[in-house]
Amino acid sequence: MDDEKSRWFFSSLRACHIAAPLLESERMERQNYIPKTWDLPVSIRKRLGESVGKQRIMDEEGHLLILLHAPPVAEDDERRTAVVFWRNPSGEWKSSPTGGGLSALESHLVAYRTMIHRLDDEVEQAKTPRQYFDVMRHMHPMQRTTRSMLDVLQSARELRPDETRMISFRDQAADLERAIELVAADARAGMDYSLAESASMQASAAYESSREAQRLNRLAAFFFPLMTLVTVFGMNAPRKLMQDQEFWVVLIAGIFFGVIVFATVAIRKKWVVRSEFSMKASSIRACVLPLLLIGLLKADELSRGTPTGEKSDATQADLEKELEQTKRRATELLAQGDMRGASTTYREFAAAKPDSVDAQLMYADFLRDVGEGDEIALNLAKHTLEQAKTRFPSSANVWYRLFRLHEQRGHRDQAQATYREYLNRPDADPATAESMASFMKQADDAKDKQALTLLHTQRFDAEPENPFTARNAADNLHKLGDKKGAIDILTRHIAANPASIDMRVRLGILFLDDQQNEAGEKELLEVLRIDAEKHIAHQALAKFYDKQNKIPVARHHRTEVLRIRGGDEEEFIALAQEWLAAKDQTKATTILEQACTEFTESQKLAWMLAVAVHENPQSQKKAVELFRKAAAINTKEPCKNPHYLTAAAEAFWDNGDQEEAEKTLRSAITLYPRENKTDAPRALRKLASWWQAQGKNEQAAKALLERAAALEK
Repeated sequence: MDDEKSRWFFSSLRACHIAAPLLESERMERQNYIPKTWDLPVSIRKRLGESVGKQRIMDEEGHLLILLHAPPVAEDDERRTAVVFWRNPSGEWKSSPTGGGLSALESHLVAYRTMIHRLDDEVEQAKTPRQYFDVMRHMHPMQRTTRSMLDVLQSARELRPDETRMISFRDQAADLERAIELVAADARAGMDYSLAESASMQASAAYESSREAQRLNRLAAFFFPLMTLVTVFGMNAPRKLMQDQEFWVVLIAGIFFGVIVFATVAIRKKWVVRSEFSMKASSIRACVLPLLLIGLLKADELSRGTPTGEKSDATQADLEKELEQTKRRATELLAQGDMRGASTTYREFAAAKPDSVDAQLMYADFLRDVGEGDEIALNLAKHTLEQAKTRFPSSANVWYRLFRLHEQRGHRDQAQATYREYLNRPDADPATAESMASFMKQADDAKDKQALTLLHTQRFDAEPENPFTARNAADNLHKLGDKKGAIDILTRHIAANPASIDMRVRLGILFLDDQQNEAGEKELLEVLRIDAEKHIAHQALAKFYDKQNKIPVARHHRTEVLRIRGGDEEEFIALAQEWLAAKDQTKATTILEQACTEFTESQKLAWMLAVAVHENPQSQKKAVELFRKAAAINTKEPCKNPHYLTAAAEAFWDNGDQEEAEKTLRSAITLYPRENKTDAPRALRKLASWWQAQGKNEQAAKALLERAAALEK
């Protein structure tokens, strides 16, 4: 019987060897959310998974790939729809699933804006806690997605500073983040108010119930002595009682004592109320007096006068709310086809808020958007912006919109004059002037370069502690090839503002880029000593140590990068394989546990985690359960990696499950390629040793050993 089983097993094994596929090769298939016509480099495709994953940006070999999410809804079960934008090295933009390049990105932001407006309307219409909760279910995914989208567009702006339209997209994303935060604040406030109102109504009902109970108690107090006397002395027939003087004595005595008890209760209640009133009056006086003093001081401050243009936080918040309400009202009118009503809404609001630059810009933007080909509307927009320029000469937004209006109308000379006038202003914003120069195709002009550099330098000299001016000035010099000048700017900035951690990271990277390795390494390590969660510093050090061939240190920093910011599936797999190759199963386990938390449906990560735990002597007992979980992730496509299956078989055997161990090991043996002269023979010998240890299949075990020896030749 054993010989028959042995012949059957070897015939099956031989057939499996003939039909066995080769080891899994790393195939880079095109993901369904990436168009087949896109010629992305291999370095980017290796980082793409089957699903879009987190919103992120990839910059490899001159290719810039932006992965964003479509506006999420609460019913999508956290599964996001990919919206992808690609900029090839020649500067051409493409997009998917809708074409149009950067125009599609504009439409993408408009979709977010529309959904935020809808959520805002739902918040205003909500009345009950349930209605507020329904809004918040849709609002929370929007908050997370909008915040992440802003980070991605900010990174895109930094990686491609020559792409000036990214400034507008970044600003629009910032506006969207602020808008959804305002909606969230309104929803939470509405929820709190509705709960407080409900609690107030319950308290009022309880108060009314207590008043009714007091009335009943007073009646009981009034009749209690009479009932007591009647109970003690008894009562006779009414006719006899009417003629009995003692009855009247008892009745009058009972009523008298009832009045006394009632008066006692009433007087005590009145005394308590007066005491409470006295305490409240004292509290009111204690609160009112300081308020009166504060009011007098404030009146004195106002009488002395305050600087023009200063507004309280409350006033600014009210203005922003009015801006949103006006924009929403005008949008509704436009949706109804009432162009005149929308224009009147914006015009009246701008006229009512002459000191608000945002109100003027909102009206001008509306005229520019709807005035394409309408000279009356464009002339009115020009008039509004010129008045705003006179009233707010330091506003970069006013100058930039006026410049763009001239460009839109084809008035090149007026646009040039606006650009030159703004460039010569001492308070000009360098970034705005740079954007104008890019539109004018004069960013490469030597005189303009010199003027812009001087503008950046002057702004930095005026505010050396400001990280934004420092970064803009350093980026300008770095773009011109003046690395030393950029390093000097950031060095002076850090001396003025030592807490500017992000600029210290940038300084360290500039040092490394300028081959000042010791200074760059020192600066980045100092940043991590201050804040160990700066993943960009870890990333820069990892690249630096890789170039220095300090692989263990570089691996440590790559691990920190993934721990802090996360990554895609392939990044986790590659790093875990490095730690396993370095025989550090503990680090590999930590990395894989984080990866399995982010990618719960990844069968490969689950198997790798189980193998890492199995190879660690301190945690081998946990491996069996992990192998079972990995096998259960996708039962339709069982594991095809013989190394994983061999490790699983060993774990089952160590756990005492011999039948499952043998079954798993036989599956692994059939998957090893025929040319494998190490792992396959080792698996054959292991199965033979298990049979010999159990005292069964002796002939088959002997045949397995012979087969292993033949494979090793």
